[in-house]
Amino acid sequence: MLIIIGIVWSVQFKGGGLVPSGPSSDMPPEGNPPVEISPPAVPPDQNDKSKEPKIGINQGGAFQSKAEEEYIVLENIDFEEKQTITLSDLTLKNRSKETIRIGKDENGNNIILKYGESAVIVSGESPISQNFKLNKCSGYLNQRADFAPYIASYCPQLKDRDDTKNLNNRCLDYLDSLQQCFLPTLNADTDINAECAQFVSQHASYAGCVADYKNDEGFDKKEWRIFLGRASQLWNDKRETIQLLDKQSNLIAETSY
Repeated sequence: MLIIIGIVWSVQFKGGGLVPSGPSSDMPPEGNPPVEISPPAVPPDQNDKSKEPKIGINQGGAFQSKAEEEYIVLENIDFEEKQTITLSDLTLKNRSKETIRIGKDENGNNIILKYGESAVIVSGESPISQNFKLNKCSGYLNQRADFAPYIASYCPQLKDRDDTKNLNNRCLDYLDSLQQCFLPTLNADTDINAECAQFVSQHASYAGCVADYKNDEGFDKKEWRIFLGRASQLWNDKRETIQLLDKQSNLIAETSY
């Protein structure tokens, strides 16, 4: 009997909860909540091209035989992101593996192509020794040099200025006779007085037009003229590939014809 009682007591002491059990290895210690581990951040795809600005290449006048008349057109067609594109220091490459770098503007600044803008890139020398962006006065430049393609002659007209009201009728008739974007030669045969002649000399020129209208909204147009300074053709008349490369020689855009 004593033996049976001893066995029962021993079983109850061990299995009946009289001996405290240790903490479960599956449960965190009391007062220390489980630590949540976030998944590692996924690095951006370095080869993702979706955010790069889009450039279109138009062969333009690439078939012309003279370097000063040969040109292509680059267009910012990034209608989704509308990013700007820095053209300076990008490289153009032809099928024969010849390359040439795009330079700066007339002030030594980078040439920036905004969304919706284009750049006419002429293979030859600039007739005015610089790259430039067209503006509402650029038509006057046609009197100084020949451009290919031709610069449209749409300039503010002298007869439309507000400060013509003090000029005499002979002067007003003379202003009516002037072509747009035209710098006239003034002499004794012009038959205008000194006040009128001074007015014409001050305003009827590229420099005078720029001084008058440079602060107007919309003064700058959406077209650049860029010159590569070559003496010979860069593009073949046919079976040609035009490539635009970045500073690391990665392909940005290309076209073939």
